[in-house]
Amino acid sequence: MASTERKLKTLRVLQLLLEWSDPEHPLTAEEIISLLGKYDLDADRRSIYSDIAVINQLDPSTLEIEKAPGNHGQYVSKRMFELSELKLLIDAVQVAKFIPPAESRTLIKKLGSLASVHQSKDLRREIHLCDPPVGDNQVLNSVDVIHTAMNDNHRIEFQYDEWTPRKTKQLRRNGMVYQVSPWKLLWDNEYYYLLAYDPSIQDIKHYRVDRMVNAKVSPLQREGYTIYQNYKTGFSTRTFGMYGGEDIKVKLKCSNKLVGVILDRFGTDAMLTPEDNNYFSLRVLVTLSPQFYGWVASLGDSVEILEPQSIREEYTTYLNNILKNYDQLIY
Repeated sequence: MASTERKLKTLRVLQLLLEWSDPEHPLTAEEIISLLGKYDLDADRRSIYSDIAVINQLDPSTLEIEKAPGNHGQYVSKRMFELSELKLLIDAVQVAKFIPPAESRTLIKKLGSLASVHQSKDLRREIHLCDPPVGDNQVLNSVDVIHTAMNDNHRIEFQYDEWTPRKTKQLRRNGMVYQVSPWKLLWDNEYYYLLAYDPSIQDIKHYRVDRMVNAKVSPLQREGYTIYQNYKTGFSTRTFGMYGGEDIKVKLKCSNKLVGVILDRFGTDAMLTPEDNNYFSLRVLVTLSPQFYGWVASLGDSVEILEPQSIREEYTTYLNNILKNYDQLIY
């Protein structure tokens, strides 16, 4: 057998083991020889074992072939991804709103190919989505542009769209081209957001990636690193709905039944001080916005803003403005 053909046979043996074997379905040397015949490759038992020995010299942390109990064949015992990990990845792809349905099916098929043909049957999962994905390739392209720009330390350019009351999209600010320095991609409430330095305000802003249009990498170098470093600390815990605003420390009084909700929101480092047998208080840094007030309102009378007084008054105004629609006022 020529040298090239021997190398090809070894690669085919690896391919066949990855495709057809797993702990429940080992392949005997005879079965591997039979499958090689479909590729017009000849082999004997000794050469198969030799090929497997060579394959096992690869990184054992990502690939390993073992003998089945009772010496009834060989199987791939370790792969790049465990079956449980592939299931999680496929679930994530299925529920990601920014991935178009056709692209989602393609990605799931590719992920399934990382398991054996027998295991791939367990990967045919279907999650019922109350709100099906409506993404398009524009989002995928924008994410790719952002990553490329960050890797190359460049700015990006894009236009930004918005919905009209007629349920059509139009470009904001008459199609103005935004030019910002991208520093971080975030995933929040089923959407991608970009944290970027905006030179026009000399500060960090965030943008919904699915609303970016015609994104491309700018030839200009990024800027605003120091401002971003100062800004990012605690960003995920103090912001609500990715709406920006003034950062301020507030004191909240909460019902004990909300301990889990509060720790999920502000992190387990939040210091909870007992007020009585039923309530505790804490001080947290938040970014003031209607979304923060909406979050407080969603928890009803189980949360009270204690300090500062100015924020208590702003929250009261927020509630009064809502109640005006129902001909009622708090005071």
